[in-house]
Amino acid sequence: MTGYTVRWVYQGSCLVSARPDLCLMTVLGSCIAVCMHDPIARCGGMNHFLLPELAESEHAIDRLIQAIAAEGGRRERLQTKIFGGANVLAGVSDIGARNAAFVERFLAQARLPVSAADLRGTLPRKLRYFPASGRAELRSRHAKTG
Repeated sequence: MTGYTVRWVYQGSCLVSARPDLCLMTVLGSCIAVCMHDPIARCGGMNHFLLPELAESEHAIDRLIQAIAAEGGRRERLQTKIFGGANVLAGVSDIGARNAAFVERFLAQARLPVSAADLRGTLPRKLRYFPASGRAELRSRHAKTG
């Protein structure tokens, strides 16, 4: 990606920035990435989490909101996009569906509207997110055959 600084967002992490030249990137299977952006403050961020049964998942979203507020963002202006929750391992319990249901329920209860979502399915995803603009680019990563 020419002209951008790329920072990877790994499972369990959260990154926030107002830098217009920053791209946050992650790869998702059953994990969830929540991306939030304040269009007035021109800042935003992404988190990446797994296992909705753990309190860490709720804290990951709260931590993202607080970090954006520290950059001048306001909760009532946040635009939220959510990705992931795939069932990439056939025959194994569908943790991806549980993750997707958790994030949808959490955001609804928190009264944080979702402006874009790509959840569930069976394919992993590669996500690029530009926190200053709120633009997201998503690619499904097709499984290799043979």
